[in-house]
Amino acid sequence: GSHVSAADTSMQGAIVDGLNPAFESKILALDLLLYVLSHTSTPSMLNSGPQFAYAVRHYLCVSLLKNCTSTNTTVVNLSLRLFVPLIRHYRSHLKTEIEAFVTN
Repeated sequence: GSHVSAADTSMQGAIVDGLNPAFESKILALDLLLYVLSHTSTPSMLNSGPQFAYAVRHYLCVSLLKNCTSTNTTVVNLSLRLFVPLIRHYRSHLKTEIEAFVTN
């Protein structure tokens, strides 16, 4: 018969539990973003340049909106928690995006 290693069964279990490498990377990225947005002063973020504001508007906000429809509660929770510092720090720059969060 065929031999199944412990690594094979743990990987299958991880995929069934939704803990594949892509998922783990997403959780790590959301955790890191939450930490940065929660521990950085508003003036330094706002003065970080137009590229940062562009990335927040066109990548982070779009990603967070998609994440809020995830079936995984960890992803939804982290995405909603990221929304709070975004409103706090970028309210004036993200009016359209904030409206999309509230209405969707």
